[in-house]
Amino acid sequence: ALLLVALLGSSCEALTVNSLPELVTAILVSPDTTIELGANITMDSSSSDIPIVRPLTLKAAAGTTLNGGGSYRIFTVNANVTFEGITFTNAKPAAGVGGAVNITNGTVTFTGCTFSNNTSSVSGGAVHVTGGTAGFGGTTSFSANSAPSGGALSSLSPLSFGDVIFSGNIATG
Repeated sequence: ALLLVALLGSSCEALTVNSLPELVTAILVSPDTTIELGANITMDSSSSDIPIVRPLTLKAAAGTTLNGGGSYRIFTVNANVTFEGITFTNAKPAAGVGGAVNITNGTVTFTGCTFSNNTSSVSGGAVHVTGGTAGFGGTTSFSANSAPSGGALSSLSPLSFGDVIFSGNIATG
């Protein structure tokens, strides 16, 4: 309860979070539109596949990682969202598309992000886009991601690419 009160009372421009409960609360409850990851965060059974349903910017302090814990997707996005400088790693949902991120709607931008060692059992080892659009730039990289279809990413919607590096991704199907 103390965390919730602290987050709701926030009036700062960017809210810094340092744990999984803080991240979930900030995304679902906080009025802030910019959230900064101040520490590495690993998903667990208490909070995984976090839904993002409002406009938001998520950015990382240098070297900050969101880790799927080897068993979980990190986000399902249904809003206009910008991800900046985040490393998404070791995400693997039990079933479905998009190992680290599943985009169902909205305009989603990834700038300077890294996707490594993410897996999906269907398509889009790192990212899957069902609806909306997604853009990748600012030296975003995909390495060692895998899925039966679209080892790094898959999409049923428009994508745009700037400075993007793909290496060692595998489509197993």
